[in-house]
Order: sequence, then C-alpha cells, then structure tokens
Amino acid sequence: MVVGLLLLALIGLVDAVTGPLEVAVFYLVPVGLVTYCRGRWVGVAMAGAAAIAWGIVEVGTGVTTIASRVTYVNALTRFYVFEAVSLLVAPMRDVVLWERELAEREAATAEQLRALSELRDALEHQSITEGRDVRALAEVRRTLEELRAPVA
Repeated sequence: MVVGLLLLALIGLVDAVTGPLEVAVFYLVPVGLVTYCRGRWVGVAMAGAAAIAWGIVEVGTGVTTIASRVTYVNALTRFYVFEAVSLLVAPMRDVVLWERELAEREAATAEQLRALSELRDALEHQSITEGRDVRALAEVRRTLEELRAPVA
C-alpha cells in the first residue's frame, strides 16, 4: 500500500508539473497494482486516494476551484472508474491465489500417491519372493484406486 501511495504521489507530481499534458491513464497503475497485491478492499481505498489526488492536482493547478461542484462530480466519476479497475483486477488475484493453493495440494497428493505406489511395489515384491499372504497388498491396491478415482 505504501509503494502504491508513493507511486500515486509521484504521478500526481508529474501531473501537476506537466500541466496540459494528459497523464490521467497513469493514475490507474497504482490502483491496479495495489488491488492485485493486497486485495479488493485495499484497492477500493486506493481508488479513493487516486480520485482525491487527481482532484487536489486539478485544484492546485487552477483547473477547477474547491467551491465548484464540477470538482466533486469529477472526483466521484474518477472514483467510479478507478473502482471499476479494482473490481476487474481483484478476481484475477483471487484466481491466481486459488491456483497456487490448488497446485500445492496437488503436489502433496501426488507425493502421497507416489509413496503408496512404492509401498505397493515393495509388498508385491515381498509377496512374490517370500510367498506371503497378499491381504495387505489388496488393501494398498484398494487405497490407491480410491485415491485415483476422480473427485466429484
């Protein structure tokens, strides 16, 4: 969040210094960045901060005045645009986090399955070489089949 605020301050400074040069699109960068890194609600706060920062730059450069209704309408409209970006980026973050969690669970399950397969192979080898009872082997085989069955 701090990096996003610093980036927003830098963009506001560049906007104030450049004057008529349009840097409006760059206000979207910290909103999207903070939303992706920290989540939806922090992105909402960043959208509000970006709208306020842009309004401060407009008042500071004399584009509008603090008493003008246009200043507040512009700030609200910009907040809606920034919030739309936040609402579009937040689900992407959620999907990436979900995919990472799923990959971790899949790796753990694959490791368990590998260990069970090695155990089955060892039991098969032991039962063949020593002529032992294969009931334990049947139990391992059934467990492996249950693990390999698709989850509904």
